[in-house]
Amino acid sequence: MATLWAVEGPHRTVGGLYVEFCRVAAKEGARCVVSRDSATGLHLDHDPKVTRGAHARVLFEEGEFWLVDAGSANGTFTRRGDALDLLPADAKARLDMMDEFVVGDTVVVFRVDEPDQAELDATRDERHAKGVRDARTLPRKPAGTHGPTLL
Repeated sequence: MATLWAVEGPHRTVGGLYVEFCRVAAKEGARCVVSRDSATGLHLDHDPKVTRGAHARVLFEEGEFWLVDAGSANGTFTRRGDALDLLPADAKARLDMMDEFVVGDTVVVFRVDEPDQAELDATRDERHAKGVRDARTLPRKPAGTHGPTLL
């Protein structure tokens, strides 16, 4: 079982706890859809830069977890430290423990086990201490242009 947690961005919290998450079974064909309208996936309705249909998918295939951009308007980015890499539409990127990806203004953390709130807070504080920018401060495309901003 893997869990995707929306840890930064314009998502909901209840009593300071993150409530936007999605689980993906380690079973061939299992998936989680990331979108603004997803009732069964990672539901990011507070992020206007996330596509209403399928923005991205996390799936389990060939014994591994994969991230796939579903042809989103604003792109899906993998994040390693402070570096963002645009994931081409329909390309797959393998996900490892604690990998992060950015959709819209939301940072999502991939975990193979479910973290508690203290772990999520510590991870965020550690990233901030290292000077890693939040999703809201990342470069964005100029208003009125189409397609993702390439960094």
